[in-house]
Amino acid sequence: MPRIHHLSAIRALGDALTGDSDGTSPASHLYDAGSMPPNMRIGAFAMGVLGLPLALVHDKIVGDAESAVTYAIAGLHEHRDRLHGVAGNIEIADKRNEEYVRRI
Repeated sequence: MPRIHHLSAIRALGDALTGDSDGTSPASHLYDAGSMPPNMRIGAFAMGVLGLPLALVHDKIVGDAESAVTYAIAGLHEHRDRLHGVAGNIEIADKRNEEYVRRI
């Protein structure tokens, strides 16, 4: 019976999300983007006393960007783990089906 799924392809899809060997994965791009916000922070009085509210809001926005990148990276790793889990579940189901068919 031909397979409609390939376990290695499912696992490779998960690995492609986070694999950093060649620096082309979405996670590697997010790691690069995550290193930028700390360099974007400005001091409280960098724009003078009148610019203080703007500087504070700017730093809040930079902090939100850092959090968003961190959550996105964690999400990619979770998706990778889930795809590996799917491949494992398919493998278990195939083995159980084969055992069941042998018993019939």
